[in-house]
Amino acid sequence: MSASSAVAGLLTDGRRGWVWLGCVLFAGALVFAHGERVSRREAELVDCAANPGRCPGRKAFLALVEVVSVDATGFVVLKQTNALRIDGVVPDLRPGETISVIAAVQPGGLGLLSVERHPWRGLKRSLGLVGLGLTGLVMALGLRLRGGRLVERG
Repeated sequence: MSASSAVAGLLTDGRRGWVWLGCVLFAGALVFAHGERVSRREAELVDCAANPGRCPGRKAFLALVEVVSVDATGFVVLKQTNALRIDGVVPDLRPGETISVIAAVQPGGLGLLSVERHPWRGLKRSLGLVGLGLTGLVMALGLRLRGGRLVERG
């Protein structure tokens, strides 16, 4: 059996439901696996921050975190559901800003190595929503259902 005949068999109308189900299950498994990986890495980071002696010198990259509070010696960021304190001063940092941080585990907790600000993050999110809305509008105006299939209008 050649690969093209195996794929052709999957694309028949009678197997459409099974193919959809397989794709949805596969996508769900990928989302679950990614969530588990992120949760495990975050739990390790929280453990390292609470017990710096377990992993001294380990670097942590915190991408796109929100600043929760700022004081004279450091700041607190929200990483998913955990608030992490970073020791180090960043000029003009305000609560509510979105930043990416590289920190190292030190005896006192997490020490700041570098920070990158993302001032246009809100605009980027808004433009993404506009694009999603326009795509939906084009789909609704340009396609219709005929015999259980999407076909172009006109």
